[in-house]
Amino acid sequence: MGGSNSSDRFSSVLSFSFDCMKDSGLICETLPPLPHAVDNMSATLLGDTLYVLGGNRNGIPSSSMFSLCLDNYSAGWTEVPFPGRPRAQPVCSSLLGKLYVSGGFTSGGDASVSTDGLCYHPESGQWQVVKAPLTTKGEPLTLTGGASVSYGDVLLICAGGVNRDIFEDAISARYQMVRESEYLLQPIEWYRFNDQLLAYNVRSGEWIRIGVPSPMLARAGSSLVVFGDILFYIGESLSPA
Repeated sequence: MGGSNSSDRFSSVLSFSFDCMKDSGLICETLPPLPHAVDNMSATLLGDTLYVLGGNRNGIPSSSMFSLCLDNYSAGWTEVPFPGRPRAQPVCSSLLGKLYVSGGFTSGGDASVSTDGLCYHPESGQWQVVKAPLTTKGEPLTLTGGASVSYGDVLLICAGGVNRDIFEDAISARYQMVRESEYLLQPIEWYRFNDQLLAYNVRSGEWIRIGVPSPMLARAGSSLVVFGDILFYIGESLSPA
């Protein structure tokens, strides 16, 4: 869905499936395009509806969510605004009939990195604020640039993401922590990406830390996939470079 390269932004949407009875095995289907070119967003499937949330819409930070019923393409995409500031690179997943989003940022003169999240109930159309996870020092932690996936009946597992203070210093162009020319030249550990595996209990509304912090978790732009009882953490960016 959407995306960008060095020169263009896209609204196209493709669906891939596998059929062992076909010679190639892989089937590609073109779905209705997004109403706008969208990149750096997050997406999740809830029932038969695909949701695309946040990111940049035609290059501008977005506070919109688009939804498409996969059983009724002809109805097209529906736009629903979400409260608060735009959220580029948020994490998004769904469980028990609700959609959950956390983190995200907006750049420019009023740049900020979000630590809190939102919960959306499609039946009521209502949004609720979800509190931020905390670092081991008890400070709000952002999942911006991280990954999330639902697991079992009550847990949303989250990993990765940037450091709020370091990233916000850069996207606001303050560069008080390091000179702009040196920002992408720091050792990996300087960026302090999130090294905790976290879980959000959708029933209790509480965040849980799983295991101990690990540098193997400290990355951004990855994906989480659950296969049976195994959690796969796929892809990596160890720094903004």
